[in-house]
Amino acid sequence: MRPAPDSESPNVGLAAKHAQVRIECTAAGERVKGTQRTTNLWYRLARGMFVWATHVATVSGGKAVSPC
Repeated sequence: MRPAPDSESPNVGLAAKHAQVRIECTAAGERVKGTQRTTNLWYRLARGMFVWATHVATVSGGKAVSPC
């Protein structure tokens, strides 16, 4: 996790592989290639905690995630 949607921001925590996390909203940021896709979309888990959408396999619940 990073405090801003870019890879230059320092790590502020980790989410375990296969962890289920609550996504608050989406933010546009640095374009990143990951295990699931290449995109500039980042997910905010909490204030100051962003993860690359490229490493999130699915978003459950059937609802679109709102922008931040």
